[in-house]
Amino acid sequence: MAEISELSATSYSGEHGVDILRSHSYGRSKQSLGGERQAAAAERVAGTGEARAKIIFTGETVDMNMECVFCKIVRGELPSAKIYETEMSVAFLDINPISPGHTLVIPKTHVSSMIELDENTTADLFNAVRMVMRLLNEALHPDGFNIGINDGKEAGQEIMHLHVNVIPRFKGDGGKSIHAIVNNPPSESVEDIARKIVRRDQEA
Repeated sequence: MAEISELSATSYSGEHGVDILRSHSYGRSKQSLGGERQAAAAERVAGTGEARAKIIFTGETVDMNMECVFCKIVRGELPSAKIYETEMSVAFLDINPISPGHTLVIPKTHVSSMIELDENTTADLFNAVRMVMRLLNEALHPDGFNIGINDGKEAGQEIMHLHVNVIPRFKGDGGKSIHAIVNNPPSESVEDIARKIVRRDQEA
């Protein structure tokens, strides 16, 4: 497939019938969806050696990690099978899908955890999840969905850029529910744990 810029990207039908966008914008001046040139100011974060950049998308400043694979996808430096995008979020098909239509929805801002997201970005991210579910439902007709986040290394997070997995489920696919992820029931009562959480919230 010929290389295409973000502005001239055209859709094509993927293996499972989903109309997707693939952007191959290597080594060129990137354009935002609104047609304005992105402004970038790269810097090294003191004490970490981590390369970061402030990228401006049509007036919206987005904090990025220069080495992060997902940030490179956001900047158009790596190809991705995009199926949905907003000013704050982008959704693309997982390159190692565990189900047809397995999609990753990410914030364009580089954060590793949900805890770091502001309210506006959180709202945009989960609205994008909802829209992706609609697209997948219309195109692939799954029997259900699993929606999940691996937040932290101990939770299985491998790429330290927050991403929401949208996994279409099909009858007889051999998968399990989200309750099968871990088996570590608490020794304390539910009431004791609730009191502990509420008390900490009140003290904050």
